[in-house]
Amino acid sequence: MVTRIVSGVIGATVALAVILWGGVLGVTLATAVLAGVAVFELLRAAGFTMRDRIPAVAAASASLVCLLVNGALVLVLAALYLLYVMAESVMRHEVLTPERAALKVLLPAVAVSGFAAVAALRAGGADGLFYLFLVLVIPWLSDTGAYFTGMCCGKHKLCPVISPKKTVEGFVGGIVVSVAASALTGYLYILLCGHDVAINWLSLLIAAAVGAPLSVCGDLFASVVKRRYGVKDYGNIMPGHGGVMDRFDSVLPVAIWLLLWVQFWPIV
Repeated sequence: MVTRIVSGVIGATVALAVILWGGVLGVTLATAVLAGVAVFELLRAAGFTMRDRIPAVAAASASLVCLLVNGALVLVLAALYLLYVMAESVMRHEVLTPERAALKVLLPAVAVSGFAAVAALRAGGADGLFYLFLVLVIPWLSDTGAYFTGMCCGKHKLCPVISPKKTVEGFVGGIVVSVAASALTGYLYILLCGHDVAINWLSLLIAAAVGAPLSVCGDLFASVVKRRYGVKDYGNIMPGHGGVMDRFDSVLPVAIWLLLWVQFWPIV
């Protein structure tokens, strides 16, 4: 428990430093590292060799760095990686079956698209910092709310095969806490922001109400992969917490959702 608390405090301190003082450059470079590590963890969990992991990790990190230059380059890298896997599946067809080749594309795509969305939200103008905090508040407070609600009154299992401890009551409680925490984040942003802002409260509440269930979906998807391949944790970068995917599995779908949502109905 002590190890978990210490590593959590250190991780939170580093994250806050990057978020508050790293700017767009710092956040983008941080997500590039996180995306590379997440891809490495996912492919390792699925039983891919180092030969399979290295090109995927390189493409993942490079994709995030490309956001600093030209976002269109991300699509170019994604297309090149897809062509690479297709060619490799032909040359190594006895080992890299169509199912394994598809998995080699899907798993990196999940991590890269999620972390790219995080970087894009931060780079989205003067209010990027608010969106960055929101993309973390929605999933992490949903998880916290679900945990305590489930402990207090959880009776009905949500997905007993995938995640035995999750309950329907906890799921609902997590959504309520996440929406409330998101509203509080908006209120604090109005108080602390250095420029005049107007929050679209209905847009914010809808974004959080949809984002919270999506965060659970991300967590369950990561659990499906671990259970399929008999892995307990994706890594041990943060002792007591696991790897990057163990910490950010719920953040990735929320980031993608929030990036899409604010294109049509901005919150700020």
